[in-house]
Amino acid sequence: MILDTVLAHSGLTEGIEYERQASNQNEDGQRIQPDVIVRYPDQHGVLIIDSKVSLKDYTDFCNTDDKTSSNAAAAHLLSLQAHIRNLSEKKYQTARIGYAGFHSSFTPIEGA
Repeated sequence: MILDTVLAHSGLTEGIEYERQASNQNEDGQRIQPDVIVRYPDQHGVLIIDSKVSLKDYTDFCNTDDKTSSNAAAAHLLSLQAHIRNLSEKKYQTARIGYAGFHSSFTPIEGA
């Protein structure tokens, strides 16, 4: 919902400037389905947005006392790093969706 709001307030129209949940395959035949594909003007490429981020560790961090907050913060950092690693393994750049200059992981909570 938050990502939809950001895209709408940016002046983008679904089905024209961006697609949601478009299913494709990478060069390895692996099915990939980014949350959003934003098409640049004049067919100059795409921006891939993935918002499948686990916020369990961040929630734990917010709900801990000072003695354990560093452990929860470290767990959250490891979770984000694993998510970024998993994004790179999907090889979005090899799918037939247009040149992806970079990929973005959308985290719906600014502090996270």
